[in-house]
Amino acid sequence: MPLRRRLPVRTFCVYYGHGPLPGIETFELAVLEPAGWTRRQLAELKARGTVPLAYVSVLEAPGWLRPRLGLEAGDLLEIQGKPWHKPEFDTWVIDPRSTRWRRHLQEHIGQLWEDGWEGLFLDTLGDVEDARAEPLSHWLVPQAADLVRMCRQLAGERFLAMNNGLWLLLPLVAPAIDAVAWEGFPSSAAEPWVQAGLERLLDTATRWGVQPMLLGTAPAGAAADSLAEQLRATAARYGFAWYVAPGSYTAGVRLPDGRVRPAPGRRSSP
Repeated sequence: MPLRRRLPVRTFCVYYGHGPLPGIETFELAVLEPAGWTRRQLAELKARGTVPLAYVSVLEAPGWLRPRLGLEAGDLLEIQGKPWHKPEFDTWVIDPRSTRWRRHLQEHIGQLWEDGWEGLFLDTLGDVEDARAEPLSHWLVPQAADLVRMCRQLAGERFLAMNNGLWLLLPLVAPAIDAVAWEGFPSSAAEPWVQAGLERLLDTATRWGVQPMLLGTAPAGAAADSLAEQLRATAARYGFAWYVAPGSYTAGVRLPDGRVRPAPGRRSSP
């Protein structure tokens, strides 16, 4: 059964730890790290009615992957004459024109379909809107959009969601995606720039049928409750989906009723 234009998405979660994790089956969509799930675990989750989306980094390669793929300086995005490295994550930002990287994405996504994934969550595309990349945006943004369209071709009728890239990238790729997440949604929706972003999402949903999803992270306690209430209220007002992860995307999942199910090996929240 085709999944495209499956609207509205009412509930989703983002979890990058190892499965299985009880509680994920309560969500319509689950954004998961493919390396953390076996084919059997994935099949059991799907049998319970959850659509699993595989996390895919579209514009960043972790340090360990660079030598494996033979990525050279020409495959990396240069900022002020040097390859763009993010030491906090040990990732290298990719030049979207790299044929070596495109081949990797094609092979990786093909393997995901063989393993049983039902869609993709395209991450790291927000790099093209980073202030450091602004001098390159005249060619960088269209090239990144071309990567998204390539992923659509590879996905066929499977579900395709994009993370961030709301300001420059979204207008170019809206016809090719099914959902867009605003990760790091601010704690206050009253700022004019936040309202502009919400209106951008609402217009994209109305014009193209793209499902907006508000996404944030907060540890257990009052801060999480406050952020969850902010996202819930904003999402209800605009008809968006929302999710607040419990501290990090590997710590566990926050259920729709607010309880936290910790990842295997972690303690439960009070």
